[in-house]
This record gives sequence, C-alpha cells and structure tokens, in this order.
Amino acid sequence: MEDSTGDWVWAFDPDQPDVVYEGESTRALHRSPEDLAELLVHATVRSVILLSGSGRLGAQVPDEALPQILDPLECVDFGGWRWPRPGYRIHVANDLMAEVGPAVDPQAPWLNRAGYSAVRIAGLHDSDLDYLDSFPMVTWIDMGPGV
Repeated sequence: MEDSTGDWVWAFDPDQPDVVYEGESTRALHRSPEDLAELLVHATVRSVILLSGSGRLGAQVPDEALPQILDPLECVDFGGWRWPRPGYRIHVANDLMAEVGPAVDPQAPWLNRAGYSAVRIAGLHDSDLDYLDSFPMVTWIDMGPGV
C-alpha cells in the first residue's frame, strides 16, 4: 500500500502477514508498530477524515488551544505509523473525527513548528464543526472531499 503521492509505502511478508513494514518508497522499510488489521483500520479512518464532505484544516493550531478543540473527541490508541510525520494521532466522537499531528515549520518545512499542531477535523454535517468558530486564534480552511 502506498500514500497518495507514492512517497511512503507499507508492505507485509506473505510468511508473516500480520507483520507490517513501512518507510519511504526509495529507502529501506522498517517494522511498523501496527499489525496488518490495525493498519487497515487506521488507513480507513484516515481516509474517512480526508474524504469527508464536511471538514476543516487548521495547519497552525496553537497547542494551548488543542484541549478545548479536542474536548468532544477521544483519542484512538493506534500503534502509530510514521506517516506523514511521526506523532500523528486520531481522535473520534459520535459525529466527529480528527487527525492531529505536528505543524510544519513555515521557515523550515522539513521540521516541526514548536508549540503548534496541524488539525484536520471532519464532521457528519457542516453544523458539527460550528464549535470551531469559537477559536479565533486558529485560521480554519474549509475542506471538501479529497482536498
């Protein structure tokens, strides 16, 4: 399996189908902390977030705002793959799903920006995301399917 750009891949050994390997497509792969079943659920949940018709992205969310933004959601304890960057986690609620990870440093895009996170949040309906308007310190970008 590969990411949408083909830069990151996941693979398994037919002799050990539960063991997953991951890494950049041009480098050696390393064992993932997730087994195959968990990887497939993780990938499915992430795809739902990315393809939701009701979604928002906060690319530079101050970490002090995260507890309130994520308050209605609960963290899912996936084993943790390293794509798109180490440190991403999934949060869910009845009508919301979110992916949270380190924000990209605008001055050095290969580094994380200290004190900030990237938050992509999806709702069943646009109205599920209205509570995000109460965070004026965050610039939210409305996201449609596949954006």
